[in-house]
Amino acid sequence: MATIYEAGTITLDVKSNWKNALDLGDAPERLHQTFTQQYTNGTGVNQVQIQWHDRRTLLFGEVETLDLQALSGTPFGTATFTKVKELIIINLATITAYTLLIGGAATNEFTDIVSAAGDKIKVRMSGGLRMWSPGAGFTVDGTHKNLKITNDAVGDITYDIILIGLGTIA
Repeated sequence: MATIYEAGTITLDVKSNWKNALDLGDAPERLHQTFTQQYTNGTGVNQVQIQWHDRRTLLFGEVETLDLQALSGTPFGTATFTKVKELIIINLATITAYTLLIGGAATNEFTDIVSAAGDKIKVRMSGGLRMWSPGAGFTVDGTHKNLKITNDAVGDITYDIILIGLGTIA
């Protein structure tokens, strides 16, 4: 029996209120914006085939490189991505200086999420990174497959990572 991605929805719901307290009243502003991305099975726009997710811990000063073409740990086998359409990383640390650096692998760097090889993205404590490209996706191939994640803190950091995109599970 083949594994098949069925459907999924990712929602970013922004609610933010503020006001200007005036002499005889208030001038409020209420921001409410929702961004919803829906996916179905397939290889086109708004379509995906596989997902992989994990909660991971990097010890003080530790670095790990995730091979996006050999991610084990799914309930169905090893995930091999050819395109990433959703990349979500949440830094679960609660101490101010606890930062993750995303990117900069020494070889076969996954570069489609940055401007140039070697560039890094900071994900600070209690913060997150969400990059999505529901159309073209971010390319993963034999020479652009390693996602480096570095603990740039003085203590251990636990983080969540979710990848959704095109590829196979075997």
